[in-house]
Amino acid sequence: MSMTSIAAIEEGRPSSIDEGMLLTSVLHRRAVATPSKVVYSFTSSSSSSNVDITFASLDASARRIAATLTRAPKGIDRPAFNRGDCVLLWYPPEGNTSHDLVAAFWGCLYAGAVAVVVDELKSLHRLLRDTHAVLGLTTSAFVRQRKLDKVKDALHLPKLFQKERRLSQTSSATNDAAAAAASRVTWLTHDRTVITPSKPTDLHHLDAQAGAGKAPMTTPYSATVACVVYTAGTSGSGLGGKPVQLTQANLAAAAASSCGWLESTDTLVGILPLHVASALVQSVVVPVLYGCRSVLVTDWLPDPLRWMAVVSTEQAVYTFAPPRAFSLATRCQDRATPATRLSAQPLNLSSLVTVACTGGPLLPSTLAAFVRAWHLRPAQVSCGYSLVEATHAVTSTQNQTRGNQTQNVPPRVLTVSRQVFEQCHQLEPLLHVDYHSRPSAEDDGDSNDVMHLTSSGRPLLNTYVVVVDPISCVQMPDGLVGEVWVAGRTVSQGYLNHPSSSSSSQDN
Repeated sequence: MSMTSIAAIEEGRPSSIDEGMLLTSVLHRRAVATPSKVVYSFTSSSSSSNVDITFASLDASARRIAATLTRAPKGIDRPAFNRGDCVLLWYPPEGNTSHDLVAAFWGCLYAGAVAVVVDELKSLHRLLRDTHAVLGLTTSAFVRQRKLDKVKDALHLPKLFQKERRLSQTSSATNDAAAAAASRVTWLTHDRTVITPSKPTDLHHLDAQAGAGKAPMTTPYSATVACVVYTAGTSGSGLGGKPVQLTQANLAAAAASSCGWLESTDTLVGILPLHVASALVQSVVVPVLYGCRSVLVTDWLPDPLRWMAVVSTEQAVYTFAPPRAFSLATRCQDRATPATRLSAQPLNLSSLVTVACTGGPLLPSTLAAFVRAWHLRPAQVSCGYSLVEATHAVTSTQNQTRGNQTQNVPPRVLTVSRQVFEQCHQLEPLLHVDYHSRPSAEDDGDSNDVMHLTSSGRPLLNTYVVVVDPISCVQMPDGLVGEVWVAGRTVSQGYLNHPSSSSSSQDN
């Protein structure tokens, strides 16, 4: 990292993102410069108050976790850890453990481990096959439950994974495989240890608390793999999602390209689970890089209105969510009775600069309904195109400099012929639709020969996008459908332990 970048970080904001920047270096310097500043807040409907994490406590906890990974206690028989090993992070969402998960993620970066956040809907057997992981970080409650399962197994009583079957609606065979896979992993815990440094700026004091001797302050290259995130499984061989390897440089570049306009005084709100690449970048990495505060809403789905309520309470300038959240929040708001609205706390969304849709296209009808329901300006909604292989967003309709935020324009909506699109793979515009003539919320865009498309914007900073013919590999003219090729600092190294898929993907 350059001295210019270091000085800028200490002032609260990096002037640029270097490819060689280590995220752990940024975290440590923020812990020294602003130890008591809150970097993460976790809010849950089951708790009346937030769980706040400061830069100092995050740095100290991450060091402690790194020490737990790299230094096996004497007399404890467990697999050895080597830098570059994959470590599973399993923190069930129903336990309000997102704060432990975030600390574990940074602990893996400090230790030089490859963090693999476990999605509870995925099979542990599949994860182990892909990652070859032998170590995992989890909660004390899960470890106790695993021990209890062994007793219940002997007594033929219902066990943890039988309960999980009802939640995830998987087969008995799948749950048996998951239970067997879990038994092949040595699970380590850290959630019972609270580190409260008396002198947050004293590295020796933090190191002493982190374990016997100095806690590991590894210096892996930023080009080494930091985490593995799975694709959604909507492309490729049809065998489900693929494990994408992301480096610290990928994460830093993705944060800079999509959220580089944020200031250290800003607050952002995220509702996506942390096994999603967009959530890791925006909710976890961005706050450390830019010194702002991230509020993570851990259980918005039972009450979709909580999303905008938290944005109002926290006076956030930026929030992001998948298309489904836009639909659910709008539907709940429209169905609210006058009595319910009177009893609810009035919302103040005046601080909100941008609401970003991530993870899929936003229908024009959903966009129009969302803007109307929450009394927003169309230009406040940002649409884009994302893929895990490029870490996060590739394109966006949002201006990427703070001074230009007020100059944002609504995502453009294009109405095309469905028949021409499906039969000729070509966009044949029928008319350009401005915001006031967009389809209503009841119009799904599937009627007759009309299809409404929302623009995904332009390529982000230092990202290059072309659309090519998949056979000839020749760039396509405007208006023709083809294969999307992406280049830039955010593009991943490939798929973990899938060399043939990586070669095909990277060659493109």
